[in-house]
Amino acid sequence: MAPSENPVTRRGYHCQGQPGLVRVNLSPMDCQNPALAANVNGAGKLTQKSCPTRDDDWRSCLLSEAHPVLRAICAVLLLLVVYSRPASCEVPKGTWLLANRVAMQVFDCSGLLCGKIVWLARPRTTAGRPDVDHLNPDPKLRERPLCGLTILWGLRPNGPGHWSNGWLYDPHDGHTYNVTAELTSPNRISARVYRGVPTFGRTEMLIRDPHLSFHRHC
Repeated sequence: MAPSENPVTRRGYHCQGQPGLVRVNLSPMDCQNPALAANVNGAGKLTQKSCPTRDDDWRSCLLSEAHPVLRAICAVLLLLVVYSRPASCEVPKGTWLLANRVAMQVFDCSGLLCGKIVWLARPRTTAGRPDVDHLNPDPKLRERPLCGLTILWGLRPNGPGHWSNGWLYDPHDGHTYNVTAELTSPNRISARVYRGVPTFGRTEMLIRDPHLSFHRHC
């Protein structure tokens, strides 16, 4: 069989044969298969063509008999792949009470932490209507219901139980604040709420799954 007709079609490597160069695509594991090496047009040695891009293949590259310089390059690229991945967002599940006025359901939003209102201390106005965002600085938004409103967004994980660079909208005053948060115990989150400079802000404690009045749920 001519070299161009070789049926082996696996990816990533080539064979050095006798007397010339015979190229086929092989996987890293094929390098450890002497029977395959002996059956590819008389090839007596498998040599590496290039390092594939998947993590598993980079590790295989490091374990292969590649040139030391190539193995060093693979090691650097593997470290870049591993340490460039963003921290995972571990969502603190449950309902969290904030300032005894509002409770939020926290959820993952594209790798960030967000929260929406699921309980209000005053879910209805004195007229019996569902409470609305009447203090919003945008007049067009002042009639939107508070129940179900996302008031926490953009909190980015920067370590186990730590989040930063987020935003908190407080319907009690209509202002939007910067916020960072830390899980200080299994059922408590300490949130630093501020505008511009954390030093001049305030600390709010969020309590997980408190006993809430059922009729005030959204």
